[in-house]
Amino acid sequence: AFLGVWSGIGTVLCYGSYIGFEQATTWDGKIIATGTWSYFWLTNGDICALCGPDTMYTFISTVLISGFTTLFFSKIHILIMGDAARKPVFHFLGDDNAAEAEAEEKVVEAAEEKVVEAA
Repeated sequence: AFLGVWSGIGTVLCYGSYIGFEQATTWDGKIIATGTWSYFWLTNGDICALCGPDTMYTFISTVLISGFTTLFFSKIHILIMGDAARKPVFHFLGDDNAAEAEAEEKVVEAAEEKVVEAA
């Protein structure tokens, strides 16, 4: 998910650069920002922030590209890390690892009992 977010940011930067966007202005002509990062304001000159084809393409492409890259990088993470990739990366105060270990132990015991019964 982290790389998906960065891919979405990259999409907005690349598209803003592609269309040659250089400055963001308010409806009354006041300049809000200039340069590459100004496209994050999603103003298209005299057009409102949620109108116009450039903004529509930005919304569509950002969602599609960041969604695809999130799934892509998640798949790579699972292929490299195996089952460890499905566990939380960051642990916070209050995480109960003892309860999780106990639940896993019960599952293993139940599976072993079924193997013994089947034999």
